[in-house]
Amino acid sequence: WASGGSLNTRRFGPAGTGTTSTQTAMLAMSGDRMPTEPRMVANVEQYDGTSFTEIADVNAARGQGCGAGTTTAALFFLGEGQPPSFTASAANESWDGSSWTEVGDLGQARTAAAGFGTSTSALAAGGPPSYALTETWNGSSWTEVADLNTNAGRKGCGVSSSSGIVFGRAPTASGETETWNGSSWTTVAEMNTARANPAAFGTATSAIAAGGTIAPGPVIANTEQWDGSSWTEVNDLATGRNNAAPGGTATAGVITGGFAPPGSPSYGLDATEEWTIPDFEIKSVTTS
Repeated sequence: WASGGSLNTRRFGPAGTGTTSTQTAMLAMSGDRMPTEPRMVANVEQYDGTSFTEIADVNAARGQGCGAGTTTAALFFLGEGQPPSFTASAANESWDGSSWTEVGDLGQARTAAAGFGTSTSALAAGGPPSYALTETWNGSSWTEVADLNTNAGRKGCGVSSSSGIVFGRAPTASGETETWNGSSWTTVAEMNTARANPAAFGTATSAIAAGGTIAPGPVIANTEQWDGSSWTEVNDLATGRNNAAPGGTATAGVITGGFAPPGSPSYGLDATEEWTIPDFEIKSVTTS
């Protein structure tokens, strides 16, 4: 992990554009800036690999929503509204590179779900305390498909509605992991460290789980890498956090924002960290 450019507005629970964006081009959408009022902000920022620039606001500010797509074609869906009600939302907004447009709502309002994919092929799964519901987006409407095996809030990643992975569990921390093949969910090997609300980027066969909460305990910096069959602990984040916005791939990813550790001046972070697996050149050596 290495430090990246900071958000202009610190927050936790922003949605990120995930794996279909890149380490040098991603969006951080809306989020919660507790304890500052109003809590939920509509602010959207775009990262270029060096710094964040504020762009057009979403229509409805929400925390713990889901994101999908790229910096020129994105979705922002689900989430929770302002306190004290924190009403769960079924709203879905589409970004065309210049403005946000409300498009087809999901069938079930919920927050803290797993969401990933593109602006025309996305998936939303789970949501605390007891949703197993999965819905897929085809560019114009959402369709309910096969349920998760476990009812819970999840985080996950994937490149379309036909393939992905979800892991962790909220509100109770867990290492549970499920993969999606376009028609059904399969329970696979659990993470080594149980957690809720990690940042997630990658695919069903190559993913990163960064940070999270050992609910109801502290936030953690622990990072694990999925290789398609098992999880391996890799380098920790510099700053432990949960509910950060992710972008990029399992070899070149980025997270920003998130819920700060105890003792921080604000519950929301502005810190950004970039994940890179270096390329190694393999050479043949002849010895005599």
